[in-house]
Amino acid sequence: MEATKEGTVELVAMTNEFNELLYDLDETQQTEELEVDLIKLSPISYYEATAAKDKIARMSDVQINDEERVKKIYFTGMLTHGRSDFFTQYIDPDSRTVRSYYPDFIFQREEPDGSLMYVIVEVRAYNQIEDAVVQAKKDFAQQIAVVSGMEYRTLKSSDADKRQFRALL
Repeated sequence: MEATKEGTVELVAMTNEFNELLYDLDETQQTEELEVDLIKLSPISYYEATAAKDKIARMSDVQINDEERVKKIYFTGMLTHGRSDFFTQYIDPDSRTVRSYYPDFIFQREEPDGSLMYVIVEVRAYNQIEDAVVQAKKDFAQQIAVVSGMEYRTLKSSDADKRQFRALL
């Protein structure tokens, strides 16, 4: 700010001149229910993905099925750049730009009271969990999840590799 033509003192004075406008704003909230496409089909009506066999989780897996609380699982991690409407926007702390974040999974979990809860899941390596960009994605996704009646969770990739999914249930 010192390097600007106006200098710090002048910029602060200009900003303070309009502070009363900030206090006169009425906070409002508008709720709108929207349906989003988890998958936008390609022209050939499907997407191909490959994975190591030990990285694949199925509804029939004991670790998932024994609780019988998981009703649906969707892998959304590869569906980026217009192939899915399921994303949240966040402010990248490095570039200070608005970016889109596409979580890895979403699943539907039955709660003890019989209601259904959607859980958004991001899988991250242990050394990435504290990364500033990962934290920005998490913060914005958690806010969106809460106001949407969902839950946002991070799963360490080491736990996913060991098929330790119970923390999500």
